Amino acid sequence: MYRTPLNSHLNIASLPRMASQLPTTNFDPALFDYQPEWLSEQQLVAHMAVATEDQDFKLGEYPLQVKAGEKVHLFNSYKFRQEFFEECCPKANLEIAKSWKHESGVMLYLLKDSANPALIAV
Repeated sequence: MYRTPLNSHLNIASLPRMASQLPTTNFDPALFDYQPEWLSEQQLVAHMAVATEDQDFKLGEYPLQVKAGEKVHLFNSYKFRQEFFEECCPKANLEIAKSWKHESGVMLYLLKDSANPALIAV
């Protein structure tokens, strides 16, 4: 799901912005590839930028060095287990009005807020 050209471009797009908007010297954002990693024990996808070449650059006055193959952790996408999510709903005063399971295993929930009659899709 995360290994598509569009998703790769979206997740690595912060690097050219960093080069243009932050005080960097000799930083080449094109020398990184996107690589998501599933960490099952933490139930998350770690979005990583992997250096394709060695690079020495500065961020402000701070010298930095990235070696080819080194990973830079961009951000996380948490994927809660179905049981955990469903246990948390009542604690948040939410009722599962309806749920759908996609063939990929992804769940879609239509939630009802016990304090507010409007429905919320998650």
